[in-house]
Amino acid sequence: MRKKKAQREHHYIRVVITYTDGETSANRVFKDKTKAKEYAARQRASPTVKKVTLKPFVRDTYAATTVRNGPKPVR
Repeated sequence: MRKKKAQREHHYIRVVITYTDGETSANRVFKDKTKAKEYAARQRASPTVKKVTLKPFVRDTYAATTVRNGPKPVR
């Protein structure tokens, strides 16, 4: 029997921007929470931005196609 690799999770912060016309951004992902907050603050300053949301995001290291709390990648 083979030993199963230790599953580690990487924690990220996803920044979702909603514009005044109802469109949403392409979900920028940061590893550092302070950098995500700085980016969100810069985006909030724009008059075309309606709302900026910070969401926790967890990705498995050994399963590149498995993304929790988000859309699956297109192949």
